[in-house]
Parts: sequence; C-alpha cells; structure tokens
Amino acid sequence: MGLAILGSEFEWAKRLLRYAKGKYDAWTDWLKRQHWAVQLLVLAATGLIVLATLWLLNAFSLVAGWVGLEEWTWLQSPFFG
Repeated sequence: MGLAILGSEFEWAKRLLRYAKGKYDAWTDWLKRQHWAVQLLVLAATGLIVLATLWLLNAFSLVAGWVGLEEWTWLQSPFFG
C-alpha cells in the first residue's frame, strides 16, 4: 500500500509497483495451474510463516494475557520474553 501511495508521486515507485504486480500475477497464475496438493502445501507454508511471525512478535503472549493464560510461557517470544 505504501508503494502505491509513493507511486502517485514518484515515477520510480510506479515502475516498481508495476513490476511487483506483474510478478505477483505471474505467481498466482502459476499457482492456479498446479495440482490441489501443491496449492494446499503453499497455503500451509504461508500459514506457518504467519504464525511464526506472530509468535516472534509476541502477539500470542499479548492475547494470552487478555484471556488469563499468562502461565503458558511457551507463547512468549524468545525476543520479547
């Protein structure tokens, strides 16, 4: 989104955004042509990356504190513990 905003003002950002959109479209076209098992594997890998990122950013520990699960220390990030 930030690149789109910059693209409204700067030509270099507009070119970069166009390039990135082209790569994204090529990726999604390729993924649509794959077997459902490959699509499921990509979905699972994406989900694991999102969960790992949330854990590393301490989001799970924060929510655990809201619902009274502070004793679940495994939810704490190794960076913010």
